Amino acid sequence: MFNLEDILKNNSLEERIYRFRCVEAWSMVVPWIGFPLGAMLQQFKPTSKARFVQFTTLYDPKVMLGQQNNVLDWPYVEGLRIDEAMHPRCQPRTG
Repeated sequence: MFNLEDILKNNSLEERIYRFRCVEAWSMVVPWIGFPLGAMLQQFKPTSKARFVQFTTLYDPKVMLGQQNNVLDWPYVEGLRIDEAMHPRCQPRTG
């Protein structure tokens, strides 16, 4: 088990601005503060048998009010292949 403090102390935070443009005609600018997911995975040292990384969102509908809607099954779960997760532009949200 890893504590958030242990993860953060070994990874320096970076600030980036991402511009998303969708083919459905919407766009947004998203500020991001975090560190590359690959750096965190290297810290955990997954075995060569590991093929995927799974992410599960926080489920707290009293704080996360959008979770009170039945748009998605909560908690939301997503995954990446290890090679995708190690890409330099793949980052977890940390701040």
